[in-house]
Amino acid sequence: MPYNKGADVNVTDNDGKTALFYAVRQKNNKRVVQALTDARVNVNITDKDGKTALFYALEQKNSESVVQVLIEGGADVNITDKDGNNVLLHALGKDYFESLILSLIDAGADVNVLNKSQQSALYFAVQQCDNESVVRALIEAGADVNQTVVNSSTAMFVAVSLSSNEGVVRALINAGADVNITNNAGQTALFNAVLERNNESMIHTLIDAGAKVNVVDKHGGTAFSYALTRGNTDNESTVLALIARGAKVNISKDGKSALLWAIEQKCSESVVRAMIEAGADVNKTDCNNKTPLYDAVQYDRNEGVISVLIEAGADVNLIYDGGKTILFYAVEKYNNEGVVRSLIDAGADVNISSSDGKTILFYAVQHYYNKNVVQMLIDAGADIKVTDMNDQTILIHVVQVRYDIDEEKDEKARVLIDLGAEVNNRDKSGKTALLYAAQSNNVNLVRVLINAGADVHATDSDGQTALLYAVQQNDNENVVRALIDAQADVNTTDKYGYTALFHAVQQRNNAENVVKALIAADVNVNAIINDGQTALLYAVQQQNNEGVVRALIKAGADVSITDKYGKTALFYAVQMTWRGEGVVRALIEANEDILTVKDIYGRTALFYINLGSSKAAIEYLLEKGGIKCLRLKDNCNVDILTFAIENYISETGMYDSFKGGILDKLTKQGIIKRESVARAMINIMFRKYVAEVLNSSNIEISSYNLRNFEGLSCLYKENVDYNVWERTKKMESFLAVLREDFRGTSKALELLVELGADPDSADSDGNTALHLTARSPLMGASKETVMDLCKQLKKFEVRFNARNHENQTPLLFCLSQITGNDSQSPIKTVVKVCRFLVKNGSNIEETSRTGEAVFHFMMKLFQGSLKLYDTTARQEVLNYVIELLQLFVHTESAKVAVIKS
Repeated sequence: MPYNKGADVNVTDNDGKTALFYAVRQKNNKRVVQALTDARVNVNITDKDGKTALFYALEQKNSESVVQVLIEGGADVNITDKDGNNVLLHALGKDYFESLILSLIDAGADVNVLNKSQQSALYFAVQQCDNESVVRALIEAGADVNQTVVNSSTAMFVAVSLSSNEGVVRALINAGADVNITNNAGQTALFNAVLERNNESMIHTLIDAGAKVNVVDKHGGTAFSYALTRGNTDNESTVLALIARGAKVNISKDGKSALLWAIEQKCSESVVRAMIEAGADVNKTDCNNKTPLYDAVQYDRNEGVISVLIEAGADVNLIYDGGKTILFYAVEKYNNEGVVRSLIDAGADVNISSSDGKTILFYAVQHYYNKNVVQMLIDAGADIKVTDMNDQTILIHVVQVRYDIDEEKDEKARVLIDLGAEVNNRDKSGKTALLYAAQSNNVNLVRVLINAGADVHATDSDGQTALLYAVQQNDNENVVRALIDAQADVNTTDKYGYTALFHAVQQRNNAENVVKALIAADVNVNAIINDGQTALLYAVQQQNNEGVVRALIKAGADVSITDKYGKTALFYAVQMTWRGEGVVRALIEANEDILTVKDIYGRTALFYINLGSSKAAIEYLLEKGGIKCLRLKDNCNVDILTFAIENYISETGMYDSFKGGILDKLTKQGIIKRESVARAMINIMFRKYVAEVLNSSNIEISSYNLRNFEGLSCLYKENVDYNVWERTKKMESFLAVLREDFRGTSKALELLVELGADPDSADSDGNTALHLTARSPLMGASKETVMDLCKQLKKFEVRFNARNHENQTPLLFCLSQITGNDSQSPIKTVVKVCRFLVKNGSNIEETSRTGEAVFHFMMKLFQGSLKLYDTTARQEVLNYVIELLQLFVHTESAKVAVIKS
């Protein structure tokens, strides 16, 4: 293109570029560039990045001629861009053609300039080009081979780290490169050679050039220690080279010796041997007191390395954590015969105990079991009869181990017994191996022990025999039969008086077969334990299957025997919610007289019927004579119907309906009068209302409790059979009082009494509304609420000496509750309640079922008050105790009561 002599060739655009910048980027552009330089274009103008046209020319392919034109045209090869790079650094950083780089050097480019990143031409030449001739050219042009660059390193660091051309390294060395300069981390080029290239020849080259092999960096490491951390055989030649050139093998890093690092990194046997030959201490421990031998056994598991350490004098009896020697870890980890043999041959003590009292033989049997290793230890003198700190033998441990498969236990036990293990040794709890074996499902293990002479009659400190454990801990009747076949006594009792049969009937799985096995061995089916229970009573209470119950009855179990509460098995059978019918039938078929038996509360079995139970079971009970008992009342005047309904509601929380249930069916059949159900409901409502008022501090009734009362009212209305309209209206009035004035006790109680409620009716514990009120201060009720209810109940002429099932009057009930309470806050109200009760005829001479009178409770209260830490509180309680004592002493006939107490 012809040049217009009037054009300004140095005009720049917004980026600071002239036409020359764009010309150097065009292909075949030498003539254009030449024309611009002939027109005296300024070749050294810089753009916004601080670059001249020469920078951009270098980036183009086949640009040598253009570069030469620019240089000849006066281009300054030492102008630096904004990053501090001259064209030489720019070219080296881009790995351009060698000829271009050499032409820049020839043109006088500064070979020692550093850019802002502290990078030099020599640094780039090694890092990017890896070109020996370029490196030599830079050196010949005066490049400083020891100039520090990034991280205070030199070109040598980069060369040994990245260069695959050893000639580059030699060129630097020949030019006087200092191989012992350290960088920011205190490391020399030798460190980089080890860490980055792992090149044995390079390492020898550096050492030959004077590199010190034992320089320690800021982290306490040497080139040798880092060589070890690079791993196993991949680095073997490097490690051996450093050892051969004088590396110190006893240095430590991070609390570990070089030999420990070598073991931990799984270095080869050759490396370990070379280190030892170079003087490495085989017994030097780390900060955790671990030796190379420990790590070799615990982690490396290289038999050759372990042998080398042992041969070099590694201490085989050094004590580690838990009092264990290295032999423990050898058998615990993998039970290698060769390693164990080497340790034993080196003098390892086979009878030393760890801190838990176990010898090596314990571990050999329990971990990675190897019969040959066990035999080896025995041959070396290991004591097979030794016991741990719990007096347990190795055989007991084998039997106890949970994670062994059954066949392994059988085999281990058999081997140990053959080697002389004693089968009848006892541990601190008195258990033998057989007592532990009986708790498993492993019948073969049990037979191995029995055949070896295990005592089937041995008992532990709890009085348990193997048979007792067998029926408690497993459901395998074959274990039980094996013990019975060995003449185990089926009638032996433990310290609680339980025979094997008692334990067997409490099991759910396979109980019937186990029970039958015991029966076949003439177990006493009528044995009685301390609380009066028989196996039959236990079986029914555990809701065991009909088969167990029938097996016991067939074997002669007496269905009429009662426990300490006066209950026969039938009492518990009628409460069963499932599988109950067959059990009930079996018991009654054995003796129908049990239908009339009464317990200590004056109740027959029919009282305890679960209304949610099988209809068939209840119908069978009634068919067999239960109907005539429906009018019975217990010692507290509670009838069967009230008792059953209240218990059902309490257990299920169902207040709204009995439709479809047995109660509904019996009323429809006329067996139970609806009016009786209505009376039961209204009495329950009376006591429930009193309890709700006492237990709640709210002014309004909760929606939940209101729904409960509405449910009970529905049941009541469904069953009234006279004055239906009038009684329904009164029930609605009662509910209205609950909604509008929940604490309006006077009106609510009057309505309930008008609806037929008996103020003296009792709950299943025999407690009347007055009992509940007398106790309520301990439940958090306010003094005003309690005293108001006391007065309301008095209006209904309640009995102040009614007894509950513990034979307690309201007065005794109140006092019995306060003596078991830790808080002193309600005692003031208690005093008022007691004063009210005594004033209205409560007899202070009455005693409870356990024979306790008011003065017994006073003494308990007095003793409790003395234990209070707060002086003021203690004095306050004592004052009230004295007030109560004065109340009772001044009461008529008090002297007689005091004498009795």
